[in-house]
Amino acid sequence: MWSRRDLPARTPLRADLAGGLVTIGIAVLAGPIAAIALSACSVLVYYAVINLAALRLPPAERSWPRWTSLVGLLMCVGLAALLPTRQVAITAVALAVGWALCTLLGRRRAPGPG
Repeated sequence: MWSRRDLPARTPLRADLAGGLVTIGIAVLAGPIAAIALSACSVLVYYAVINLAALRLPPAERSWPRWTSLVGLLMCVGLAALLPTRQVAITAVALAVGWALCTLLGRRRAPGPG
């Protein structure tokens, strides 16, 4: 099936499987409409963060004018605000928990001084 090395050499198979299982679980437990709204909200947050990062680029590193990043950020936030409130709140909680876990695990793995 992947005989031509279509996948990267170090594909995180366990992470992909875990993500797939979580996705299936959400679709089964919350229903397909809620799962799609959660997915849409997550994607909008992702693109909002990308646009926020693009706003911070120095002028010499920009491919597009600064205003395009600002419009993109505002549109992502505006579209997310139009999604069902429950799914927006669930996405916010999931992102906060994920961020906290990554922060705590990252600190645990960080090498000590010396």
